[in-house]
Amino acid sequence: MSKIKNVAVVIFILALHVLPACRAAAVPAYAPGAAGVEERLRADPLMMPHYTGRILPSPQKAEYLDAYLPMSRVAIVVGKDVENPAPLLDLLKDRIARYGGAAETVSAPGADAVSVISLGDTEIARQVKGLPAVPDREQGYILQCAEAGGKPLIILKGRDRLGLVWAISSLNQLIHWKDGRTAARAARVEDYPRGLKRGYITGVGGFFYSPSWLTWGSRSRDTNMPDTAFLLAKERSFTVMCKFNANVYQQVIPAGHGDRENPGDGYWRMPEKWDGSGCRLSVIDDIGRSLSPLGITWYGCVHPQVGAPEYKVCADEESLDALLVYARRMEAAGGHLDIQLDDVRFPLNPYDKEKFGSAREADTWIVTNLMARLKKDYPKARLLVCPPFYWGPGGSGWRSYGEDRDAYLRAIGDRWPMEVDVFWTGQRVNGTPLATRGEVAWVTGLIRRKPWLWQNSAVTWYRAYFYHYGAEPINTLKDLYWDGFLESIGWYGFNSDFPARCIANAVSADFQWNPDAYDPGESVREAASKFIGPAAWKPLEKFSDTLSYFDRFASSKNYGWMIGGPFHNNQNEMRQYAARNIDVLEARIAEAEALYNELLALNKAAIDHWTGCAHFLNVARTVVTRTRTSKDLAVFRKAPAQRAVAQKAGDYSAADNDYFLAASNFKKGLLCDVTNAASAGDLAAGATHPACVLTAAKPEAEAGQWLWKNDLADRFELRVSASKGAGAGNAVITLNGRELHNAPTPFSAGAPSSIALPIPDGVLKEKDNLLNIRVSVKGDTQPDGKAGKAALMAIQYAVFKRIAGGKAAK
Repeated sequence: MSKIKNVAVVIFILALHVLPACRAAAVPAYAPGAAGVEERLRADPLMMPHYTGRILPSPQKAEYLDAYLPMSRVAIVVGKDVENPAPLLDLLKDRIARYGGAAETVSAPGADAVSVISLGDTEIARQVKGLPAVPDREQGYILQCAEAGGKPLIILKGRDRLGLVWAISSLNQLIHWKDGRTAARAARVEDYPRGLKRGYITGVGGFFYSPSWLTWGSRSRDTNMPDTAFLLAKERSFTVMCKFNANVYQQVIPAGHGDRENPGDGYWRMPEKWDGSGCRLSVIDDIGRSLSPLGITWYGCVHPQVGAPEYKVCADEESLDALLVYARRMEAAGGHLDIQLDDVRFPLNPYDKEKFGSAREADTWIVTNLMARLKKDYPKARLLVCPPFYWGPGGSGWRSYGEDRDAYLRAIGDRWPMEVDVFWTGQRVNGTPLATRGEVAWVTGLIRRKPWLWQNSAVTWYRAYFYHYGAEPINTLKDLYWDGFLESIGWYGFNSDFPARCIANAVSADFQWNPDAYDPGESVREAASKFIGPAAWKPLEKFSDTLSYFDRFASSKNYGWMIGGPFHNNQNEMRQYAARNIDVLEARIAEAEALYNELLALNKAAIDHWTGCAHFLNVARTVVTRTRTSKDLAVFRKAPAQRAVAQKAGDYSAADNDYFLAASNFKKGLLCDVTNAASAGDLAAGATHPACVLTAAKPEAEAGQWLWKNDLADRFELRVSASKGAGAGNAVITLNGRELHNAPTPFSAGAPSSIALPIPDGVLKEKDNLLNIRVSVKGDTQPDGKAGKAALMAIQYAVFKRIAGGKAAK
């Protein structure tokens, strides 16, 4: 047995002590040998976290050593201080077994063990000299490598139970398959979190974690879903890897699925009348069995989002009794109840309006009575509430409720028990920045407790529909927060859907744990690699970048690139832009498809279970399909052919990032197909192509071009391609009101020709630029009807062409 390199520890002869045996946790049988491990690495999503050589979240202090400890047969010694060690051993043994090794809980290591793990305060660990103390911080832990009796010794100690769980989480990230054997990278770690309560919000009805789909009955059952045990193990592995200790699960209580007339469909105030109510609520017990033994706090939500006011939550005994059923079930399972009143409280239930006059008084009655009764059975009970006034001081939407926001929040501080935590989304529902020091002080002063701050969306999600494709550095986590932010709030987490935001949530965990060490680029690379493997990082990065092109076509609420951008939230402009660039869309989607297939070839199970790549790609596919098939976009889809003509004529260069305006970009004129047999041979004789036709009745056309700030550093000239009719007189071409041409129409008759016009310095501006072309009738200022219909000019395209060298012309 070779000694561990570079590990400065005192080698000692182990004095064997008889330690109490611990009940071994059951670990599934895995196919042995290299073939079994390598197949699992390709096909088992629970091989996550994949080995990267580092620990995530980034520890406060870590030294990674160039030594790899054998883990084929591991002896685990458990200290007497570790209560209920079985769930902790299950985490550790399962990781070792999945990666090809075996572990046994022993009183003292035998001769067949190749390495030893000390869990908690053991005699074997006490023999090691120079062992650092566990950080005297909540959830602190150490992971240290030493040697005992000639064998590698890994010491895991925690200040509390969670600290010990996090020590196991860190070790598990170092256990991997290396050179045909099971090994653990040696490291020295002293660690603790800065943010003390960390988690995420997700719905159990989602496609990441959904035992409810399997337990709510045939109405929502999906027979192709994995079984509940797998989904629970998957969610637990995610939570433990991220070191989340306070998760919030929405839709645990299927509120809003029914009403008083149909209580069997899930009317929240009549749980006793649900069909199979015990089965429906068993999801609470499932979560409890999965997380509570580890010491992880969790909350199950009731969100009474029924539409009719008379079915809403109200301060009566029936509502209180129902809430007590859920709260007691949560407490018995080791969790707590979360009541979500965010967007569903108003208009008030008629009973509340008549008896209490306000949501403030009604909700205070509910919360105080609920906690008083609950604590009789569960003295350590807690409650989490999202009030209807869950943001501020920015934003004014709450004024439509007809109730004073500050008075409601002040009632929380004055009258709600301190065991009740309160959700808050920052200065706005989707605020940017999320919260300043003064805004946190504002809400804390009113509610008299640290707010539970959920990241609702806008600051963090960089892509369309607030998505994070998986490879984008989340700079906002560092840029928009101030030192002391995490200490000023009670909890932090993302509002999530899964698996689309697994990677983003792991990045959030990294930031919360150790904000001083947070590096956005390194964090997202590390997080993504944990889920899909290091080899898949580069393809994911390319996939994310390629897919980001489609952000501008987000169509739900104009989320994404176009907010405040060139489309001005105009759906028609956006769709027409897509059609004019259909060739680009086709090329980008083909590139994204190829990258997605490359990701699947590397690790399909990981991509399917831990990323939203398939969903993101389908969104882009839909954009392309709709653009390709829409009949009303047919004329706009001809723009690529016009670009090809301009490219061949030397008027346009895609490589130079010139800006191209097709005929369909122009307004006010008549957009139609024209026949032109003399178009430089680029269009077949007799073929039709779009043109913006100007007549005496419609003598003017204009087109807008959006420029970015960086564009203004370049020199441009304007290229225009058009043909003129027999009656064309003067042509006036202006850009942002500045005349570039005012002379007889310069284009050829019949066949299109192009002109180049210098753009003087100072004419172009950031954002909107307006090109206007107007033509007069030769010798006729008051055309008759016949002259009014005659074609004077047919505009085919215009180009803002970048000219190499120097600034714009004077």
